[in-house]
Amino acid sequence: MRRAHSQLSLGIRIAQSSGYLTDAVLNDTETEEIVRCTWTLFMLDRTFSITRLVSPALPYQHFQLRKPISEGWLSREATGQKATTNEPAAGDQDLGALIIGVYSIWDDVLKYVFHTSSDNTMPPWQPGSELATIEYRFADFEPRKLP
Repeated sequence: MRRAHSQLSLGIRIAQSSGYLTDAVLNDTETEEIVRCTWTLFMLDRTFSITRLVSPALPYQHFQLRKPISEGWLSREATGQKATTNEPAAGDQDLGALIIGVYSIWDDVLKYVFHTSSDNTMPPWQPGSELATIEYRFADFEPRKLP
């Protein structure tokens, strides 16, 4: 297990060194593969961290690239069907993007539970507290549905 965690951490560091954690590259099919592979490393790292009680290789805030685009939107683009805009519709959210959202909320929950994020002394029931922020994010995330 240690070797797997080391290899996964190495993969994330290579992606970071290659600049894949930012959205600086052009938007094409090859870029979509890079985005999906990078977010897959993120999800594997979080899954491993949750199941083995170890720290993630990098905090969520280091992953500044866009979320994966829906497979349906990519297939329409590949077949030459024209969309009204160059961006995917809001309903074209990929399952991977939804899972990334869950993991990012989970990161915040772990920080809150283990008090690793800050010395915030605000009571949890007040708006703007860490707990209230997590609840707002979850409430915003919850009503979304798959297309």
